[in-house]
Amino acid sequence: MRVEVRLELRDATRPTYSREIFWDEYKKAPGGMSFDGDQGETKLREKFASVVEDLINQRHEQLRRQITVMLTDMDYGGIEFILDIFGIDNEFMKDQLLYALELYCPLAFNQVLGSNVSLFTLVRHPMAIQIDSQKHAARVWTSAQTSLLVPVILALGVLYVASTILDKHNDRESQERIEFMKLLATRNDLLTTLVMEEVKNSNGMNKEMRDMLINLLKSRPTTSDIRKDDGSSKGKQ
Repeated sequence: MRVEVRLELRDATRPTYSREIFWDEYKKAPGGMSFDGDQGETKLREKFASVVEDLINQRHEQLRRQITVMLTDMDYGGIEFILDIFGIDNEFMKDQLLYALELYCPLAFNQVLGSNVSLFTLVRHPMAIQIDSQKHAARVWTSAQTSLLVPVILALGVLYVASTILDKHNDRESQERIEFMKLLATRNDLLTTLVMEEVKNSNGMNKEMRDMLINLLKSRPTTSDIRKDDGSSKGKQ
């Protein structure tokens, strides 16, 4: 497990973004020692990791396991230590380790140099940050897909209900139209019968005219014709 630990001087009068500035500010800080950069770095490279390891193993009982700490590199912007740590195999231990490093790294720094400067501590675990970012991206994607799916399903549901209502409405209108046409046809049958009787009994009309009117009246659609059409249309449906 690789961890970055950055220590910043609380009493620095300017940003310690370079090696020269950091060690110059360290000398002037309350509790600082008169080391130049080479001397201070040499001591820290030799002993810092082992002192951190001892402090955590001896004092931080929550880990319940011995760990090994190795210094991989050093950098500045404050002073930064890249540590490889072995013996951590679960999330609880990782969280406890990060807390312990924040607590004990300032002590280890002062113990190695024999000083007593006040320090800010920043501990970062780059791999954990990367994994958390990937998980966050996956959660956002899933949420977006779900949030789009719900309105699409609702829209389809509305379309289905509207289509069903429209079909029923059309069927009802067709049935009402057929019933109305049957009623008209029935009344026409009665009127036709009466007219035919009048034509037959009329004396003021010659025989040819009477026959032509009777044939014309017989050729108009009747109620039975409409019933036949209704049955054939239902069969097609």
